Amino acid sequence: MSENPPGKERVPPAVGAPAAAQEHVLPIDSKSSDDLRGIFMRGLAWTAAMRWASQLFSWVSTLVVARLLAPEDFGLVSMAAVYLGFLGLLSEFGFGSAIITLRTITPKQIEQLNLAAVMLGVASFAVTCAAAIPLGHFFGSPQLPMIIVVMGLGFVISSFRSVPNALLQRDMSFKSLALIEGIQSLALAGVMVLLAVLGFGYWTLVIGNLLSAAIMTGLTLAQCRRGFAWPKWGGLMPAITFGRQVLFVRLAWYAYTNADFFVAGRRLGREPLGAYSLAWTLASVPIEKIGVLIFNTAPAFFSALKHDKAGLRRNLLHLTEGIALLTVPLSIGLALVANEFVPLALGTKWIPMIVPLQLLAAYGVVRSVAPLITQILHVTGDTRFSMWNSVGAAIVLPIGFFVGSKWGIDGIAATWLVLHPLVLVMPYRRALRKIDLPFRTYLGAVWPALNGALHMSAVVILARLVLPATVPLSIRFAVLVLLGASVYAGTLFLYHRDRIAGLKRTIQKMRGGGA
Repeated sequence: MSENPPGKERVPPAVGAPAAAQEHVLPIDSKSSDDLRGIFMRGLAWTAAMRWASQLFSWVSTLVVARLLAPEDFGLVSMAAVYLGFLGLLSEFGFGSAIITLRTITPKQIEQLNLAAVMLGVASFAVTCAAAIPLGHFFGSPQLPMIIVVMGLGFVISSFRSVPNALLQRDMSFKSLALIEGIQSLALAGVMVLLAVLGFGYWTLVIGNLLSAAIMTGLTLAQCRRGFAWPKWGGLMPAITFGRQVLFVRLAWYAYTNADFFVAGRRLGREPLGAYSLAWTLASVPIEKIGVLIFNTAPAFFSALKHDKAGLRRNLLHLTEGIALLTVPLSIGLALVANEFVPLALGTKWIPMIVPLQLLAAYGVVRSVAPLITQILHVTGDTRFSMWNSVGAAIVLPIGFFVGSKWGIDGIAATWLVLHPLVLVMPYRRALRKIDLPFRTYLGAVWPALNGALHMSAVVILARLVLPATVPLSIRFAVLVLLGASVYAGTLFLYHRDRIAGLKRTIQKMRGGGA
């Protein structure tokens, strides 16, 4: 479980710095391209190690909590999450991204931004308290106002972490960030299970999210603490202007990435929303546990390479290939075995989430690699195009969710799979042109993973047809998983051995800081 409200991981798009800004030279800027790649890969290794070490505990806690709670509990907290996530973007105001990207911010201004972040956090909590009762009436849920108020405390707690966390990212202190996240994940997994077993119901999710914010803030401040200074708004205008650009892009992003939850909660009710929420959570696991560890480290890395077009091109291909090799089989595999996995792991009360889980898991193939394209646009300074593309998505996708809701949560999930790839066509064309990368070359980076997934899908579907109906569910699930994994690995070995060996050599060079 994460510190974010249940349902959707939070990976808002980053925004690049204005080209005309006068930059300061930071210690990290004096590093060579090879040194930066070495720092990035070592940070990635630390992040991966901590994420995968906590993966088992996170999975167990998620499944235990899902078995003990009802779909309505997840739906109720997801209603609060739609509003709180939106206000969370306003409360951060892009200050963290400004610190990571801009080189114009002085240490004194960082202290001013630190206090400004806390002021925004307190203001956001006050707004949350005022909006709680009206939101309860809007969603027709008398329990919702108190949930919103309690979860709103997270704004105040997290506001103390905003600037220190950005400084750790800017300085590429990935080891510290990885340790913070790993400790938080392990502690939270145990607390969530304990609360669910003790019968806290939906308060398990509420308290878990609040506790997560507290743990992350405490650990971050232990690693990086900055003082406070009263903001001099005139001197902060470059950061405020940049933050406003970030905010505009993120608000549009948030509108279309949460419109499905809003439509499901408003038109279908708490129980369908709860099923859809958990389906999204499970479908997001490959991206959250593998893709996000790169997305959290790549902005600082790409920002340091923003004047090196060849470096951006080379590293985009390497990262895309690595992400695809890991996330594509997991996403497609989850879609293939959802019929067995859901009743076996969660129980029959979650059967309605099977089709949405299959659709969202398949859509995960796109979700796992697309954020890197967005980051290329941002570091090359094409923020205006990114902004208007996000606005277009914020118009098209909510309409699609509304129409799709006629077919329930299945139709809402299908909208992601059908419409969102169309929204990404123009950003892909623009980003690849920016770095002079032919689409055919880019497609070649994901082909080994797609080829393996196609072979895996054919064999698993055939095996499901052949297996007798009398085979116990647990055995059927195990057979399909082992068969799919073996076919995927075999396909890579037979057809893409040289590519895998080349990628391995590249990673070894990058970790060693070689050329």
